Amino acid sequence: MSPADVLILRTHAADPGRAAAVARFLAIPDLRLVVAVAGGKGPVDLPEGVAAVALEEAGLAAQGLATPADWGWRCGDYALYAVRAAFPHARFYWLTDSDVVINARPGRFFPRFAGIDADLLAPGVGPRPAGWAHHAAMARFGAEVWGCLFSFLRISGPAIDHLLPARRALLARWKTANAAGPASKWPNDESFVATELKAAGMTLRDLDDGGRQVCGRGWGWHFPIHPQAPVFARPDGRLYHPVAADTAAFLRRIERSLARLAAQGGEAGGRILPGLARALRTLPLAPVTGPGPATGGSEAAEAALAALLPASVLPGLGPGTAALARDLLPPADAGEGAGIIHHAVTGRAPRGWRVAAADDFTLGPPLHFPVLPRGATAYAADFATRRLALVATAPEARLLDAPFFYRAQRESARALAFLPFDGLAAAFPAVTDDRAAPLFVMSPGRCGSTFVNALLGAAGLVAVSEPDVFAQAAGLLGRLPGQEGRDPAAIRADAVAVLRATVASLVRATGSPPATLALKLRSQANPAAAAIRAAFPAARFLFLFRDPEPWVRSFVTAFGHDAPRLVATLGAAVRALAGIADTGAPVAVLAYEEVARDPAAALARLARSGFLPGALPDAQALARIAAADAQAGTAVSRAARAARPAAEAAVEATLSEFRALWPAARPAAAIARFGLSC
Repeated sequence: MSPADVLILRTHAADPGRAAAVARFLAIPDLRLVVAVAGGKGPVDLPEGVAAVALEEAGLAAQGLATPADWGWRCGDYALYAVRAAFPHARFYWLTDSDVVINARPGRFFPRFAGIDADLLAPGVGPRPAGWAHHAAMARFGAEVWGCLFSFLRISGPAIDHLLPARRALLARWKTANAAGPASKWPNDESFVATELKAAGMTLRDLDDGGRQVCGRGWGWHFPIHPQAPVFARPDGRLYHPVAADTAAFLRRIERSLARLAAQGGEAGGRILPGLARALRTLPLAPVTGPGPATGGSEAAEAALAALLPASVLPGLGPGTAALARDLLPPADAGEGAGIIHHAVTGRAPRGWRVAAADDFTLGPPLHFPVLPRGATAYAADFATRRLALVATAPEARLLDAPFFYRAQRESARALAFLPFDGLAAAFPAVTDDRAAPLFVMSPGRCGSTFVNALLGAAGLVAVSEPDVFAQAAGLLGRLPGQEGRDPAAIRADAVAVLRATVASLVRATGSPPATLALKLRSQANPAAAAIRAAFPAARFLFLFRDPEPWVRSFVTAFGHDAPRLVATLGAAVRALAGIADTGAPVAVLAYEEVARDPAAALARLARSGFLPGALPDAQALARIAAADAQAGTAVSRAARAARPAAEAAVEATLSEFRALWPAARPAAAIARFGLSC
């Protein structure tokens, strides 16, 4: 092979795989590496000795070349013309995309083709049928249509010299043909180069013509190959394409391919499953043993799950997807990941303010897969089947910024994973013990807890507003149908396991230790205070209360509750405070009026009690939080409530009935003990 041969690495301006590709191809001896960047921005930080050629739309148009919107992808031959002009003395020019991997030792691949004196050497060279996607655009110009794959090829200098004027001449013919109609796309690189060189009588050879397969499995464009695929552990002398830059890119490519192919309709399963299977089998999956899979598993296993879930709800794909899941990993009843069942979310119920439940969603078919999705957080417990439902949300969902965590989970859920109660401790071994020490914020509701949650976040805690498993008090206390007659110790053990797993899922999703979590709970969680305390012996508790009359007015305005319900809600909050304090847990009490009047002083008091981790927010930060509506965008925001004011007569009637009922029901001793205003 001539030392003057050039290897062109074709990339786009923001190609995430460029650096890795440069490193791979730089190691090949006797080739001059040139990076051709489409998109108007040159590469940065290229190693010394690596040349760069930038392909810009204006410059291409000045050369008489068409620049349709997708020219950077459609016209790979443009890189050949630019590099030929910059380096005109090479005999051959190799062209490769950044997502091609040559699985061979440096210096052993290219010499195999030194004796093949062809003008074009490429995969899949040959005539194309009328059904080929690029056939029509080239066929209108009269020649027999040939094609090739353009991600990796070798072409001679004279062939490039012939192609450039032919491409220019084609532009006028193309414009004339389109003006006469019907309009068609600008012929792509694969159809134009092979067809034009064949018509000119030049020599075309398939890369595999030497009797040995060069293109490894997975060659194509629908589904990627993982960069750490097991095949790369041993050089086999083959080309692999497309190879993703990393696991995240691998998964994004699969998701795009699934969406595109599903949108085509028809027998989706027959077209998608084989390619998906080939892609997923390139994952570097190790045997699943120990607690690893349930606590997140490898990135590769998570990528497989994230690809299989959307595939499971495509037409005709369900049974095949389940079979593929069984092939990829050991059975779900093996090891610590036993019994995890996944479903894609296909719909959600409009449950409003009701406590989260495992049946809030319409689900796709089950997939048994012993790994939890990355970032999955506990949503609701199903006490009838003794399973915890964890929600996997879209990557862009910002759950911690939401006024109500459980509603954000419901609205952005993409998948549900059910984990048996008996497997919870094994799934989250690192944080489900007596040392977990989150801060729980409890109240009877409408006491400024969402505002306080924002203050705690500004003070350095990871503030989560209303994870709803804690509000499932009836189930946690064994008071649901089907729990009658169960051993109280077993019910308590379930409650401890469920609540600890809920916090553990938040720890895993946020990357924050339990002591940095501030969990603001709904008023429905107050009856479960003893269970919460039992699950977290090291926890701290902050209780919020409010003067009764404005509290009743706020509740009626927001939710329309009646007086007996309000009496029960306030009484449960006071009894929860007393019960927690009786256990010796660290407890602080704040009044809504105190926080609203001087949030800085309220935070300072919490800091002195050891409830906050470090420096307090400055005055400007506190002013921004106070000015913002902590419940903005919801049905109980300031604007929403102003738009639908409650009838004053109804408010006064409820308040009057509350005044009549509360004195007999109020826990007087506890109220006096903590100096509450209610």
